[in-house]
Amino acid sequence: MAAVAAASAELLIIGWYIFRVLLQVFLECCIYWVGFAFRNPPGTQPIARSEVY
Repeated sequence: MAAVAAASAELLIIGWYIFRVLLQVFLECCIYWVGFAFRNPPGTQPIARSEVY
């Protein structure tokens, strides 16, 4: 019984870490794509750095 509980707890911890890593990667991808969408609205052209400096 104790071995089953220990194995279950270990799987729960491993699953939690995998979930956290996947969630972090997913959020970083979403933040990147949302930022990319707002960075350059449709119909506008970004100003080249050579034109600014």
